[in-house]
Amino acid sequence: GKVVVVFANTSPASCAFLKDLGRFVFKIFAAQELTEELFEACYALNEANMKQMYIDAGWGWQREDKRTEMKDPRMYYLTVFAEEESSLEVVQNAGVGAEAGAGAG
Repeated sequence: GKVVVVFANTSPASCAFLKDLGRFVFKIFAAQELTEELFEACYALNEANMKQMYIDAGWGWQREDKRTEMKDPRMYYLTVFAEEESSLEVVQNAGVGAEAGAGAG
């Protein structure tokens, strides 16, 4: 199925496209079961939504520490796939998390 990763900070109006995607399948993966592509999508979502909050809280954003934490065997991921699709597609609102890959550190 097609995984649909929607950034949590998007407005309900910007998620209207979800109605057109059809039925969804929810899957739970242990961290070690994620493909590299799916892990990268989960990491990008986490970074886009949490990085600035970590920085604002004074903790800083430690990219490699967060990646290690997210691969912990005790970590599980709830994912959503479009039922009729077969390829991974990360769906995001334009501009949200645009700098997700920049300035990691």
